[in-house]
Amino acid sequence: MQSLGGDVISSARIRDLLSEGQVRRAAELMQHEHLVQGRVVHGDARGRTIGFPTANLDRTSVVIPAPGVYAAPTEIKKRRWPCAIHIGESPTFESGTAGKIEVHVIGFEGDLYDQTLGVRFVDSIREAKRFHSADDLARQLQQDIQSAQRLLDQSNGPPAS
Repeated sequence: MQSLGGDVISSARIRDLLSEGQVRRAAELMQHEHLVQGRVVHGDARGRTIGFPTANLDRTSVVIPAPGVYAAPTEIKKRRWPCAIHIGESPTFESGTAGKIEVHVIGFEGDLYDQTLGVRFVDSIREAKRFHSADDLARQLQQDIQSAQRLLDQSNGPPAS
């Protein structure tokens, strides 16, 4: 069996790492970032109302990382865009579905509905949590976006394909 840095390289180990939110370590073992693709569907539009529109991805058959916030790039019209991704329910609004994937494409303006969007998970930013208000959530989202941008600038990887 192959190993890397004390970790046995196996599909079971990679699934475990992803289910724990350890996307960076999973990528090291796979030697590429974990790709999640889905069709952009309509959501509750709450992100848009607080200044952070998201592209909601429909269900996918690949392993979805643990609930939380992640940094990942995507490619739209042959251009690489940084993203902050939220996976899980929307505890602040007491709604949502477990495993929901909301992608905030940093700096992008336009319509992505019904397009297929692929994101390559680079690193975890934080665990999912409930905020006392939409304003508290918006302040945290701004920090998440800055963290995602910084992590993706450091990763300096090739564009998502």
